[in-house]
Parts: sequence; structure tokens; C-alpha cells
Amino acid sequence: MDNTEPAEYPRCNDYLFMDNPTIKSHVIGMVLGDACIKESGNLSTSSISKAYVEWKKKILENLTDVTMRVENVRESSFGKKPLYIATTRRHPLYSDLRMRMYHEGKRAVDEHIVKGLSPLGLLIWYLDDGCLDDACGIKMSIHSNRYSFADHLIFQKQLYEKFGLHFKVRQVFKKQRMKRYCMLHLEAKSRLKFLNIIEPHLSEIPLDLRYKIPTKESVELLTQSNKHKRFYKDIV
Repeated sequence: MDNTEPAEYPRCNDYLFMDNPTIKSHVIGMVLGDACIKESGNLSTSSISKAYVEWKKKILENLTDVTMRVENVRESSFGKKPLYIATTRRHPLYSDLRMRMYHEGKRAVDEHIVKGLSPLGLLIWYLDDGCLDDACGIKMSIHSNRYSFADHLIFQKQLYEKFGLHFKVRQVFKKQRMKRYCMLHLEAKSRLKFLNIIEPHLSEIPLDLRYKIPTKESVELLTQSNKHKRFYKDIV
């Protein structure tokens, strides 16, 4: 796989003149994922992928100026990498989202937050916390373990009502931490629909994040496989 970054990252013209409700629907995906909103009312998002942070920065610049800096190397599954951080200025939109999504210092959601999620916001959330396991078939999950089990039931219900996507809530017990974590597992019958929903934005994804997105062809082949086709019954 070629992980070199493009000289100039593709920019969607719609990013130039987005209104606040449109931006908010994208930002919700960022905050559901790795971004955080500080008490001061500004948003910060980070990644070891410079191109990914730059892409988010262009979206956020519709609201305020955004600064970008590099911190010391971060240990990750890809080895030691510098961490790129984009930070906005204060804005009422961020303050409003913080009041809705933070309770006693912890993340939480309600059905209206998930209803406000855009297809691009869904893609960003998946790129932040999502995982593609194609070692045996194709498995797509969102490791949303900072949220409670009750929050996951909201995710499950509203992602179906909003996008028609079927997710299972799975729980994993981490013995070393003596704690149970939840995640969202995309059911096989919804994988093609998920790809269709995010397809308008796939060309914008930085090259070093594209490993998380299976091709439609690979999913379609599994639907025809005798070994896997039982998982793709009643495709929606």
C-alpha cells in the first residue's frame, strides 16, 4: 500500500461555504470520535496522520481560525509517530455541544445528538474509532468504549432510524483493568449500505486512512461466497 501523502489534499468545494447546522452535523462525528471540547468552548482534535488533521482543520475553519501544532512522538500500533493537533478558537456551537455531550466530565449522548449526525460525520467517527478486520471475511466495528452501555443502545436505535444501519452492541471484559467495554459492530447485511452512505466522501480520505474502508467489490464478493453468504441474508 502506498502511504505517501498527496502534495495537496483534495478539498470539497462545499467546505468553503457551509452553514452552522451543516458544520455542526460534521462536528458531532468528530466529538463522538477522538475530538474533545474544552470547558473554554474550543475544540481540539489529533491524529498521527497529518493529512487527516489537515482535512478536519479545513472543515473547522468554516467557524473559526484553527491552529495546528506537532507534539512529541506518540507510541501507536504503527510505531513511534509525531502527534498532530488542531485546535479551534471558542465558538457558541462548541459550547452548546459540550453542554449536550458532557455530563460530570464524561461523554454521553442522547437521541437528538445521533439524529444530527451527517454522512460525513459518520465517516469521521468511523475513521477515528473504527476498525476493519479482513483477516477472515470483513468485520467493521466502532470502538466506542468511552460511552456507557445505555449510550450504545441509543447509538444502535438511532443509527438504524437515521441511516437504516444495523449495529450490534458487543461487550468486552478487560481483565487487566477489571472493566467491561462496549463497541458497535456493523452487521454484515448493512455493510454495503454503510459504504453507499459514505461514498460521496471516500475520495477525500487521506491515503494513510483508507485501509479502514473495504471496497464495495470485496463486500459484494462475500455476499456470493458459500462460506459467508448466510451472514448477508436480507441485505438492506
